[in-house]
Amino acid sequence: LLPRLGRRQAVEAHLHARGMLSTETYVHALERHHVLDFVNAYAARPSKATRSAAAKQDLDPQDLDPEDFETVAKRTVVKVIEHLKDFFTYALGQNWIAASPMDEAFDDAVAAVKKEASSERRNNSYTLFDDPDLRVIFEPGAYLRRMGAADNFWAPLIALYTGARSGEIVTLKVEDIVPDAGDGHAAPGMQCHVILIREKEDDTPGRKKKKLKNTNARRRVPVAQRLIGLGLL
Repeated sequence: LLPRLGRRQAVEAHLHARGMLSTETYVHALERHHVLDFVNAYAARPSKATRSAAAKQDLDPQDLDPEDFETVAKRTVVKVIEHLKDFFTYALGQNWIAASPMDEAFDDAVAAVKKEASSERRNNSYTLFDDPDLRVIFEPGAYLRRMGAADNFWAPLIALYTGARSGEIVTLKVEDIVPDAGDGHAAPGMQCHVILIREKEDDTPGRKKKKLKNTNARRRVPVAQRLIGLGLL
């Protein structure tokens, strides 16, 4: 069967629904056209926004006209392809299969999807939040009602006052926030601290060291006095 595959159930359900394989799906039985059929079907799925809009109108996304809705992002499809490749690489290493169905011919067949994904990435742009946006996001009453848990409460605030990446913030540990001697310009009695953005070991068995995006990502980020005033320490 297809173990150790994050999208195993989706792949199996698709192949069974198409009658392409029996209810017992053995990995060595999968051929290039099986995987391509699944990837193409996944690429034609309605996007998350489309599914949400349909749900609000009590509509089944499957009943929508494909020309009337937005499909999943091509970058998402590429991620699915990468997950599948990881699985078949693992299967090769375990001697479950003699060759991967995701071969050179497969890459040629999905080349257009990868090209569109690259174009999406180049055209992706971000607009900074302005003051009215921030006032809505951090309105005290609503923020405390919705973000009461410690991780929910602090992560957006640390992002606001440091500009650190989300992946860096959510993996912070208590020992990553340390006192700092400062640069000599701190007011008398002011307590200066920094956040250490660094590689770290993961306590979870089998997990690898938490790596940074690049060598320049290792840094000391000053903790804003507003965060200290809110009780971060």
